[in-house]
Amino acid sequence: MLDETTECRWQLLLPHYERLLRLARSRLGNQHDAEDCVQETILRAALFRDLDEKRVGQFLTVVVLRLCVDHHRDRDRQIRLRQRATLCVESLPSPEETVVEHHMGAWILDQARELRGRERQIMLARAAGMSTAEAARFLQISLKSAESAFTRGRARLCEIYRRAADLPESAAEAAIPVQAPRRLPVRIDRPSELAARGRVRVLPSVERVTVADDDAYPVARRDWPASPALAKPHPPSADQKRGDVTAPTSPEADWNSAPNLIDGAMTLDLTPQQCNLDYWITSVAQGTLQGLVGGHRPEAQIPAYMREPGPLRDALISELGFRSIAEEKATRAISDLVAIAPDLDTMEFYATQLIDEARHSRVFRGHLVELGVPERDLAATIEATSGKDIAQVLVPLEEFSEPVRQAKDFVGGVIVLTVLVEGVLAPAAELSERKWRKLDPAAAEIERGAGIDEIRHLTVGSSVVRDYLKDRPDEKPRLAELIARGQELWGSVPVLDMLLRREALFQEGLLQHTDVVGDYEIWPGRRLVETTPEERIEKALGWSLDMQQTRMAYMGLA
Repeated sequence: MLDETTECRWQLLLPHYERLLRLARSRLGNQHDAEDCVQETILRAALFRDLDEKRVGQFLTVVVLRLCVDHHRDRDRQIRLRQRATLCVESLPSPEETVVEHHMGAWILDQARELRGRERQIMLARAAGMSTAEAARFLQISLKSAESAFTRGRARLCEIYRRAADLPESAAEAAIPVQAPRRLPVRIDRPSELAARGRVRVLPSVERVTVADDDAYPVARRDWPASPALAKPHPPSADQKRGDVTAPTSPEADWNSAPNLIDGAMTLDLTPQQCNLDYWITSVAQGTLQGLVGGHRPEAQIPAYMREPGPLRDALISELGFRSIAEEKATRAISDLVAIAPDLDTMEFYATQLIDEARHSRVFRGHLVELGVPERDLAATIEATSGKDIAQVLVPLEEFSEPVRQAKDFVGGVIVLTVLVEGVLAPAAELSERKWRKLDPAAAEIERGAGIDEIRHLTVGSSVVRDYLKDRPDEKPRLAELIARGQELWGSVPVLDMLLRREALFQEGLLQHTDVVGDYEIWPGRRLVETTPEERIEKALGWSLDMQQTRMAYMGLA
C-alpha cells in the first residue's frame, strides 16, 4: 500500500502525462516510443528525492526532452553498429537514383553560387571537400566565423530547397547534405566567368581550390575590401532599382551578406571617410532598410502567443523597453559629437549614427505596439517593466559621461560611446537576435537590422580613436584611464541582475513553446531548448570580452 507522501507525489505528476506524451510524440514520431519516454520521465520524477514541487512542470519537460535525445542517439548507435557488422558489399544505386542525385547536387551547387559573401565561400569550400576548419584556415578567418557562415548558408539552402520542392522544413534539412558527395559532377565556374557576372572580385593574388582535374574556383583572401569605392559591388536586386538608376549596397550593409554583429565588429575596418553621408544614403537608406516595415520585412509575422500575457511576452517587453530608452539616450548624446566633430566626413558619419540610433529607438517601441501595448501606454509600460533598470544602469552611465560632454572632449565622447556603451551592450543584442529567431521572427529581424548598423558604429568609432592616437600618442594614458573608470562603473551597476531576471522570464516562456523552437541551434552544436539562462549570459559575456580585446588592440589601447 502506498504511503501518503508517495501518493501525493503521483497525484502531482500524473496530470502532466498527456502534455508530456504530446511533446514526446512530436519529437519521436512513434506512439510506443513516446509512451516509454513519458513513463520513464514520470518514474524518475517520482523517485527524485529533491524534486521542487513548484517547478515540477519545467522539470518534467526538460527530462522528457533529454530522454527523446537519448532515444535518437541510441537508435543512431544501433544503426551504425548494424552497418559495421554487415559484411556484405553495399549495393550500387540504380541508374535512376544516380541521375536524380547528380541533378540535385548540381542544382544545389547552383543555389550555393547565388549566396553572398562569406556564406558562399564556405559552402563552395565544403562542396569541394574541405572541412569547416580547413576552410577557415584557407580563408584566413576564425573557426567561429566559418561555422557561423556555414550554419547560415546551409539554412538558406534548406529554405530555398523547401520552397522549390514545397516540402516541410524537416524534410528540406535532411535533403541538404553537410558536405557534397565526391562523386557529384561538380563544375564550378572559372574566375573570368564569375567576374563577368559580377559575382566575385578578381584580385591580383587569388587562391584556388581544385575540385576536378580542370575546374577550380577562386577565393579572395579577404572578403571585405579596404574601401567600398575599390570594391566591385554585388549586382543590385530588383528591389534596389530606382527607375533607370541602381543603388549598389556595400556587402557589410547588405541584409543577406552582412556578417553577424560579433564577427563584423571584430573583423571589419571602416572609417568615417568610407561611411559618410553618401555611403549611408546608398547602402543604408536604399540598401539595409529597403522594404522594411517597422524594422522588419512585412512577411515576418508576430506569432499569436507573443500578443498574449505570459513570461515570453514579458521578457521581450522588458528587453525592448530598456533598449528603446538606451537608444534614445544615445541619440541625444551623439548630437554633441556631431557639433564638435573635427572634420566633415566625421560629422556626416555621426549625423547618420544619430539617425540610426533614433530609428532603433522607434522600431523597438513600435514592436511593443505590435505586441499589443497601446501606443498611449508606451511610456507607462516601459517605466513599469524597465524603469528600475534604467535608473540603476543607464542613469549612472549618463552621469559618468557628463564631464566628458561639458569639456567638449570629442575623442573621449567616442570612447564612452564605442567602448563603454555599444561595446558592452552589443553582445547582448547579438544574443537577442539569435534567441528570438524562432519565437518572434519580427523581433529577430529588428535586431538584425540594428546589428548591421552597430557593426558600422563600432568599427568606425574604433578607427576614429586609432587615428587620433597615431597623431597624439601622449593621449593614450588619459584615454586608458577613462576606459578603466568606465569599466569600473559597469562592474558596480546591476547589469548581471537585469540580464538574469530577463533570461529567467525567457526560459520560462521557452519551456512553454519547445514545439516552436524544435532543434534550432542558437550557436553551432547547441540547441536553444537545452540552454539555461546562465549559459546564455555566459556566452554573451564571452563575446563581449573577445570583442573588447580585439577592438582595444586595434585602437592601440590594449
